[in-house]
Amino acid sequence: MKKLLLILGVSLGLATSALGNSFNGFFVCEIIYVSDGSKEKISMTIDGNFMKSKRVGEDKKWYNQNKLIYRGQYNSFVTFVTQENAIIEDITTVTKIKDGGFHYNRIGTHRDDKYSGLKQAQARHKVGLCTKFL
Repeated sequence: MKKLLLILGVSLGLATSALGNSFNGFFVCEIIYVSDGSKEKISMTIDGNFMKSKRVGEDKKWYNQNKLIYRGQYNSFVTFVTQENAIIEDITTVTKIKDGGFHYNRIGTHRDDKYSGLKQAQARHKVGLCTKFL
């Protein structure tokens, strides 16, 4: 009985650690702004409980630092919040999709006085697809 429990415990531990680590690595994402359809490429690195991202071509000092706040229990996704800025607390969710790629969804919590109503919400929303390289 003890051996069975040990084997079961090790198997479950390996399975959950493999799922948790499937997000670790370097990604390049094609992002679309919902408000106007404009596009940009970002690079993103996920390492355990942290994620950093920046626009492709920008200096490393422009990295956006994020901390893990939730890991899906039944579905393969992770959610991060921007941590270094007291004004902006953007929420980013990265979801593993069936074809092996990743879906990117970012919602800004800041106000953009240029827009109001629905446009205000759309101005804060970015979506995209990511390719994992490492």
